[in-house]
Amino acid sequence: MLWIVDYNVGYDYIWYILIMAQLNKPQAVVVVHKGPRKNSKIKLEIFDNGTRVDDIINMRKLKPLIPKENEILDMGVGISFKEKYKKKYKL
Repeated sequence: MLWIVDYNVGYDYIWYILIMAQLNKPQAVVVVHKGPRKNSKIKLEIFDNGTRVDDIINMRKLKPLIPKENEILDMGVGISFKEKYKKKYKL
């Protein structure tokens, strides 16, 4: 692979591109029951390290991100779901 480098571009521009690539990762917001029973506490979990929704749902992993006894009530991708779920589930 051949990289074409423009040396007239400042380091601030290159730093901006590197930071913006990290900021554009979507955040997965999940509402779960934190226990095996239905009357257990409801928690809001936010995965902001670029975790995909498929990895959260997958229960066949050796160590799933959400334990198997917990029930997923709602799931969304994006930080706007955080406010919606807080209001809906009164968290």
